[in-house]
Amino acid sequence: MSYPGNLSQVLSESLNKPYDKVGNLPLYRSDTELVIARWSQKYRDQSIDYWYGLKARDFRLVSDHPVTHFGYVCDYDGVLMLPKEIVLNSVSNDKLNKSLNKYGELIHYHIRLCNRDGQMEKLLPGFNKEAEYLKNLINEMINIIKDTAVKPSKIIKPLRMLFSEILRNLSANKRQDRPKIDLAKLIETALIEKIEQMNEQSKFPLNPSSAVLT
Repeated sequence: MSYPGNLSQVLSESLNKPYDKVGNLPLYRSDTELVIARWSQKYRDQSIDYWYGLKARDFRLVSDHPVTHFGYVCDYDGVLMLPKEIVLNSVSNDKLNKSLNKYGELIHYHIRLCNRDGQMEKLLPGFNKEAEYLKNLINEMINIIKDTAVKPSKIIKPLRMLFSEILRNLSANKRQDRPKIDLAKLIETALIEKIEQMNEQSKFPLNPSSAVLT
């Protein structure tokens, strides 16, 4: 199928909430996210299903706007949403293949997706391992909190103080610190969201007498 110039409908239908295009930019806004969206047709190749270019323009967009995610639209089959920190960290750690012009300037980085049994694989060298590690790390932290007798609401303030101290020791002016800052913010946000969910659940414990087994 041909490229749809406006990806609002594809994003909205795939992610089950409205996304509006921001001006003439490849940016799309929901109630909680600002996404750089890229589209790829499906390739008839055993080693690749979808291909995307991560361009210099994308880095400028991240710098100029409060971007939260990269959204990779897989033809009309669905959307893979990646937190910007994961993508930028992979660039900083030189995990992406890239194309340069004759002057040695960046044209784009290559992002390839392969669909294996309904799961996207081989996004980039090391990406899946890194994303899985981060997910497991956050879940382990949440499990530790659950094992304590402390109310979830009592943990948020000390947690914010901890990450504030971590960020104070990093500098946005140092290139090597930037991915660390983004990663720390990502972990802090994910942890606090999960703790707030735990806090809400603790306010409304399930009454066994009212439970219905089906």
